[in-house]
Amino acid sequence: MTEPEGKITMNNAKQKILIVDDDSVSSMAIEGLLSSEPYELYFASNGPDGIATAAALHPDVILLDVMMPHMDGFEVCKRIRALPDIAEVPILRITSLDDQASRISGLQAGADDFITKPYNSVELFARLQTILRLNRYRRIAEQQHDLENLHRELLIAYDKTIEGWSHALDLRDKEVE
Repeated sequence: MTEPEGKITMNNAKQKILIVDDDSVSSMAIEGLLSSEPYELYFASNGPDGIATAAALHPDVILLDVMMPHMDGFEVCKRIRALPDIAEVPILRITSLDDQASRISGLQAGADDFITKPYNSVELFARLQTILRLNRYRRIAEQQHDLENLHRELLIAYDKTIEGWSHALDLRDKEVE
């Protein structure tokens, strides 16, 4: 069975999306938009819960609201980028702040992209698809690099084995003489 055009899956597993937003109406709107797609949706209603959920879940992308009480999205983004296990998870900021300083602050905090509220659902979906595709390619490149390293180690082990057998045969020949 082939995948529909434009659908991105990795090993036929649903991609995990973490939505961090203190506004339940906004979270429900995103859920309504994405629930018919092949995603597993997870939710956190504040920054600390979002960080903890991201660390436990290792999502494929995080949709992060900026304006939240106690810890804003800028701080959440910085803290996620400081955690080695999840530092590479793409973050799409969703914000009502549309001034240039806020956009730059978000990018400096480590966000990969942003979309301004009220967002166009088609634009949100398109940006999400792009981020997921790029993340998939990044993971494939990492896996390829890991495989190349393992291949190189295997070749070294193979050469050492041949050298060991050659040395053993030399010893055997000396014993036979």
